[in-house]
Amino acid sequence: MKKLFRFQALIALFYISTNLCAQTGDIATNARLYQQLIKEDRGIHVEGAVEYYFAPRFSVELAFSQAWMEQDETETNYELFGLGLRGNYAFAQSENIQLESIFGFSFLQYPDDFLSEDNQGLGLDFGIQVLFRRQKKFNYGFRMLTTYNHIAPGGILNGGVFASLRL
Repeated sequence: MKKLFRFQALIALFYISTNLCAQTGDIATNARLYQQLIKEDRGIHVEGAVEYYFAPRFSVELAFSQAWMEQDETETNYELFGLGLRGNYAFAQSENIQLESIFGFSFLQYPDDFLSEDNQGLGLDFGIQVLFRRQKKFNYGFRMLTTYNHIAPGGILNGGVFASLRL
């Protein structure tokens, strides 16, 4: 039931945000694939985001993510769900390459049966990304993002690639 609700919330927020802002031309959709590390756990992290550009150098994004993690010690697999609200600032750019800093907040949720105590909470995100083909409608790059959260035993590190399409 929770998975169905998450999926419906993802579709509804994506649909509403793109329809409200599609006429401005300052909207981008992003698809991201990461390798995620939490202490000794590792897994695959998939993320989708809608990004709004306030200025050529500053944007805000709403991201939805799902991770499938593995623990080597106990051979346990678990899922991690997240929502993120982040700001991106391009502090260095050339004709085709742009370097951006990332700062934001995320809401993380572990499975109910995974932790005996609190299984959800807010996190603080910091990161950096390199964007190629920045003048084009379709661009791509790589990104490194760290999330600090009271639930995780240390920081959550995500590193991977992304593709972006400006509407």
